[in-house]
Amino acid sequence: MKKLKLISLMMVAIMLISNMGMVFGYDEEYENGIMTIMSNPVSNDSIKVLLNDEMIDFTDENGNVVEPQIIHSRTMVPMRKIFEVFGAEVLWNGETREVTAKTENKTLKLQIDNTLATVTTDGNTEEITLDSAPVIMDGRTLVPVRFIAESLNLKVGWDAESRTVIILDKSFILARIEKEAPVFYELLNLEGDSVLTEEATVSGTGNIKYINSTSKSSNTNLKLKLDGKIKVNEKALSSDLTLKTTGSGSLINKVKEAKLEKATMSIVLDKEGMFEYVKSSLLESEIGKKWVAFDLNEYLGEIQFDSISGNITIEDILDGFIDSLELTTNTYYEMNEYVDLICELFGNKYLTVTGRSSKTYTYEITLDDLLRISGRDVSEFFDDAEEIDKLTVTLKLIVKIDNNVATSSSISMDGTIVSGKETINFDFKGDIKVTSRGKNVTITMPNANEIVSSDEIQSSN
Repeated sequence: MKKLKLISLMMVAIMLISNMGMVFGYDEEYENGIMTIMSNPVSNDSIKVLLNDEMIDFTDENGNVVEPQIIHSRTMVPMRKIFEVFGAEVLWNGETREVTAKTENKTLKLQIDNTLATVTTDGNTEEITLDSAPVIMDGRTLVPVRFIAESLNLKVGWDAESRTVIILDKSFILARIEKEAPVFYELLNLEGDSVLTEEATVSGTGNIKYINSTSKSSNTNLKLKLDGKIKVNEKALSSDLTLKTTGSGSLINKVKEAKLEKATMSIVLDKEGMFEYVKSSLLESEIGKKWVAFDLNEYLGEIQFDSISGNITIEDILDGFIDSLELTTNTYYEMNEYVDLICELFGNKYLTVTGRSSKTYTYEITLDDLLRISGRDVSEFFDDAEEIDKLTVTLKLIVKIDNNVATSSSISMDGTIVSGKETINFDFKGDIKVTSRGKNVTITMPNANEIVSSDEIQSSN
């Protein structure tokens, strides 16, 4: 077993987890089928409309199928059916040949053979020119589905291969998460307050014990100490962490040679530009004392972070993700797989809450469950995974909330790795405590000449 490599990986993981929480991602396809993209459930050549989790059935009250049509390169669908599935009240004026659809806060008006339509939202009216006007065909009124869906704040996509219009309602996803992971939904929707400046301290301790039953001279005991600060203001968030390693045994000199005796990591998040900058002593051999820039817009869309207390809501996350999504049949089903993952990963089995006005949220999960849920395998993280006889890890995260504001959080991780005659036992506990709120906090952004892009790092590797 590569002892130093294992210990180095754990030390890096401790720094990352303590500062950023746990981020779990996975590829689009796995051999075990977890990420299998479902094929379109309707295989004929007619135009289909997929809304949330089912195909819209355009069969009328008499049992006749009124199929969608493409007119002037726009998909037109039966008026009454589409408004019904969108939950809108439909009014028809035969004299003016005008269609009016009403929801709780919107009113849409369209007229047969007229490319001008209006959308009224909370009393404000906007006039829109349509690419294809509503028409009457075979006694049925057809209306442009994209205009209607987008006017009702729904995401619309077109899959040419399957001839399918895909419509996604954000509230459908929210309802799933609220039902299947209610505590997670509650935590992400805490309203917080208007205070946008905070400072917090980070502290932690850990132990790593290496035992070799056939070579006791190799046995090593390492002690870890983590210290740092977190700052947040209206425009940015920063953290500075230092992880010191001391101990005794054969590996301590190798730890020093690898510059792991004192490892540092600094992170600055530009909340307005949505860039994250990372500088670490662990990267100095590659880039020196420069910052690596990550464009978060590529992953999260146009999301604005309000404060460290969590005023970004699950709706903000969904809005940013959906807006950046090129919606096709495949990406729709892929997104549903991600929602499945979130609901299981943060369901009530692992995430619980106690208290009323002051609440404590506790998240506890094992590595076995993380691997099972994500479809991962130990071999993806260890080159010599086949040599590992036993691997157990438990992660526990606790966040305390008072008046909708996070006042402290703690993270603990412990586990055992056994490979032949070698055993590594490790444990770590870290705490973040808010020390001040509402005071002026200054955060310095990296200079342009100090920055390299994450693409440069990846290409060099």
